Amino acid sequence: MKYCTACGSANPDEARFCQNCGTPIEEIANVGGEPVVATTGFSSVSGTSFHKKASYSQNNTPELAVHEKSEFLAVLLSFIIPGAGEIYVGKVSKGIFLIVLALILFFTLIGYFFIWIYAMFDSYNLAKRYNQLLYQTGIPPDPSQL
Repeated sequence: MKYCTACGSANPDEARFCQNCGTPIEEIANVGGEPVVATTGFSSVSGTSFHKKASYSQNNTPELAVHEKSEFLAVLLSFIIPGAGEIYVGKVSKGIFLIVLALILFFTLIGYFFIWIYAMFDSYNLAKRYNQLLYQTGIPPDPSQL
C-alpha cells in the first residue's frame, strides 16, 4: 500500500496519483535504513509532513506556483512609504531612489507630496504590468521588463 502525503489515504502499490485527492504519489526509498520521500526535481526532508510540494503538468514535470502582485498592496505600501511599492513589485533600485528622494524632500512638503503621489501611481502601474506579463508568459517577469 502507498499512502498519499497530502491527504493520508491508502492507495494501491501501482497507483501514480492519489485516488482521493489526485496528488501525485511520491515514492518512498530507504537511504541508510531511514525512509526518505523522493519528489522529482526537489530535495525533500525525511519524515511525514515536512517536504516541498509541487504540482505536475501533463508530462509529469514539476511546476511551481507563481503568485501575482497585488495592485492594492503596492499602492498601500507606497502610501505608507513612497517607494516601498516599487520594491514590492521588484524594482528595488527605483524604490530605494524614491525613498531617498522622499526623505530629502520631506521638509519641502510640496516636493514630498508630488513624490508620494507619483510613487503610488507608479507602483500601481508596475504591479498591473507585472500581472499582465505573468498571465501572458506564465513565468514571473524580469524587473527590467516592467
